Amino acid sequence: MTTPPSAPEATPETVLQEMFVTLADHEAGFKDVDFLTLTGRRGVVRLHAPRRRHARGLQSRVDKEGDSWPIVAACQPGERRLDAESDASEVAIGNVEPWLDSLTPFSADLVESVALCLAFGWEFQKKMIATAVEAATASMKPASSSTSAAPATPPEK
Repeated sequence: MTTPPSAPEATPETVLQEMFVTLADHEAGFKDVDFLTLTGRRGVVRLHAPRRRHARGLQSRVDKEGDSWPIVAACQPGERRLDAESDASEVAIGNVEPWLDSLTPFSADLVESVALCLAFGWEFQKKMIATAVEAATASMKPASSSTSAAPATPPEK
């Protein structure tokens, strides 16, 4: 009896790539992102990859303003679908920055991260994820014994 080939082991990088934007999402040019508001309402927003020319100008704007909300705005999140308990099936977002402020921190960060990935592409996304995994791995390493060890005996006077 032969055993079926095992699925490749999930690495932090592959899990994050699926969480953000898959290759299929990049090819389709959009990603539906689940969100949660600070009031506990769930919904979905569709973010679209901005046009290439628009995406090129975004980097300098982000550098100048120090915020990534212009990238989210460029991804045109014009409509959001709230959960089934809502009486409105689609609600216009309007100004993106106040809308992001209405989301939980995790949801707002996820929307911004997906927008960055859609705007700057797959290679940018791979670098962003590798940097995040590297930083997380470094923060989990124990402190070196030379800096954390207390002297065995107090110094003499």
